[in-house]
Amino acid sequence: MRPESTGQTVRRLRSAAGQLQAVAAMLEADADHGAILAQLTAVQGALRAARLRLIAGLIFRCSQDIRRESRPEVRAQAVARLTDALLQPARGSRRRGDVPR
Repeated sequence: MRPESTGQTVRRLRSAAGQLQAVAAMLEADADHGAILAQLTAVQGALRAARLRLIAGLIFRCSQDIRRESRPEVRAQAVARLTDALLQPARGSRRRGDVPR
C-alpha cells in the first residue's frame, strides 16, 4: 500500500472506531434501535472501505512481485499470499456465537 493510501485507511479505521464507540453509548442510553442500526451500517461501510483499500494494496504488491520475478516458485508464493489474504475472511466468518439464538 502506498503511504498516502495508508494514511487514508488509518483515518477510515479511526472514524469507524469513533462511530462504534458512539453506537455503544447509544445502546447504553437505550436509544432508538433504528438510529443504532444506521450507525452500525456506517461503521460497516467504513470498515469495508478500509478492507478494500488493503486488498487493492495487496493486489498491487503481488502483481509487481509476479511481473518482476522470473522464478516460478516465487511467483507462486505471491499468488498464494494473495489467495490466502482474500480467502481468510471467508474461513473465519462462521463461528459459534455469531448469531443470537
